[in-house]
Amino acid sequence: MTKKLSKQQHKRQMRIMDMQRRAFWCADGTMIERLVVGCKLAGFTPAYRFIGKIIDEPQTWQIISVVFCESDSERYFKALHFEARGKIKELQPEVNRLTDKLIAEQNHNHFVSWGWWATPAGNIDLDSEEDSVVEQFDKWGAWDRDLCAIQLKMRMEKSNVQ
Repeated sequence: MTKKLSKQQHKRQMRIMDMQRRAFWCADGTMIERLVVGCKLAGFTPAYRFIGKIIDEPQTWQIISVVFCESDSERYFKALHFEARGKIKELQPEVNRLTDKLIAEQNHNHFVSWGWWATPAGNIDLDSEEDSVVEQFDKWGAWDRDLCAIQLKMRMEKSNVQ
């Protein structure tokens, strides 16, 4: 009876973990202080243990890298969609390299900030997800040059201390 119950509990935990993985996301960018994590399930906040497991174990990540620009007449963004496998913290240099390349392709005078969003879900249509990702970055201040300058300065100070 105990083995059967244990197997059932394990199966249930695996189903919950899979459901959370499909809804989990993380993001980073000029406008935010540090890596942000969240869940697309309404009213659900991932448990710390779950966050650690997802971030610290290799996953196949679907990533949207975005560059935010502003000219005299409009705000616009350019996005790059790609997949990468590994621990998200170990993938950050590659994500940053691709984002830097995207930044370099833009008019330097229009550049405001950058950000990336990633999910280990494995089945997200990134084209349809792009608008909500850009909207979230906008809420975080993607086009706010002053906020981005402050956050960048804080990041630089933290990296100089460490």
